[in-house]
Amino acid sequence: MEQLIDFYSLGLTSTISSYNGFAFGETFIVNLETKLTKTSRYLYGNGTRTGNLAAKVYTLSGTYGVDSIPDTLLATSDTIVANTINFSIPGPYTEFTFSGANQITLTPGYYYMTIESSTGDYGFNTATPTSTAGSVGDSAYYDAGAWHRDTPGFSFGIYGIYTYTSSPYIIQAYNEGHVNNALPIAGNIGDSNLLIEAGESFIPTFSSILESCKFYLNKNNSPTGNAVAKLFSSIAGVKNALLATSGTVNVSTISASPQLVSFTFSGVNRVPLYKDTTYVVGVYYDNGIIESLDFIAIGLDSNPLTYSGVTYAMYGNGDISSGSSSAISFYVYGSNIKGPLPSHLP
Repeated sequence: MEQLIDFYSLGLTSTISSYNGFAFGETFIVNLETKLTKTSRYLYGNGTRTGNLAAKVYTLSGTYGVDSIPDTLLATSDTIVANTINFSIPGPYTEFTFSGANQITLTPGYYYMTIESSTGDYGFNTATPTSTAGSVGDSAYYDAGAWHRDTPGFSFGIYGIYTYTSSPYIIQAYNEGHVNNALPIAGNIGDSNLLIEAGESFIPTFSSILESCKFYLNKNNSPTGNAVAKLFSSIAGVKNALLATSGTVNVSTISASPQLVSFTFSGVNRVPLYKDTTYVVGVYYDNGIIESLDFIAIGLDSNPLTYSGVTYAMYGNGDISSGSSSAISFYVYGSNIKGPLPSHLP
C-alpha cells in the first residue's frame, strides 16, 4: 500500500517564479526501505507555461541540514505539460508519478527531490510555510550551471511503498549537523554540581523493537569506566520509568573529537516502541570521582528550530533539569516494523 514517506508543511505565505532551465528542490528523509511512487507539490502556472515539468530524485552532497545540494541523479518522474497546471494561487497539489525503471528502491538516508522544467516559465511556492511540520533540511535552486543552497521552504509530500524487513532502521533522530554545544557528563552519585545523565525525548515514527541508539560524544582528558544508554517512559516529555538499559561502552575508547557512538540493546532490553508514544533516551556515566575533569560530553543544539523534544539532565544528587530550549543529538534504531504507518498529509 502506498504511504506518505516524508513531508514538509502545507501552509503558504508567498511564491516566486522559476525560469527556463531552472530547477528547485528540497531534501527529504527515508526511514524505511521504500519503493518510490510519487511526489506532490504546490505549483501554480505562470507566464508562458510551455514545455514539460518533471520531478527528479538525487543523492546529496554536503551535510544534511547544513550545506547539502543535489548530487547524483537517481530517478525522473513522468512529465507533466506545463500549461496544464492550475493558475490559481495557491493551486491544488500537482502530483508527479514515477514509473517503470524510475520507480526505484530508496534505502534509509537523505535525498533531494527537485522540480525541473524542460523549457518555458512556471512558478511555485518557495517561501517559508506558515507551519513547519515535517522534515526541515535544505532547499536548493539551479542557476548558472550549478546548484545553490537556499533557505528551506518548499511544501511537498513524498510517497512510496514500504519494504518490511527486520533490519534496524532509524525510527527517530535529531542529527549531529545541528550540534553547536555540548553537556559534560562526569558526576558521581551524590555530586550536586556535575551531571551523570543527559538525554532527549522522542516520538517514534514507526512501531518497532528497540535495537540501538547513537549519541554525538567526545571525551575530555582521560575518563575511565563505562557509559550506558537508557530508555525511559515519559510524562509530558520528562523521563519517568526505566524501560531498558544498553550494553556498556568503555569511555576510554571514545574519541577526543566528537563522533557518533553506538549503544546496543539486547535480550530483555529489546523492548517494543510504539508509534505516537513519547519516550526519553539518554546517556548515563558515573566516573566515581566528585568534580572530575575527566569526563565525556554529549553534543546538543542550544537553539533548536526544527526539533520540539524535551532535553533532560540529571545531577549526581538526583536533581533533574529539563526544558525545550535545547536539543541533544541522537538516533534511535528499531527493527521488525509493525505500523501503523502514516497515510496522509496532516
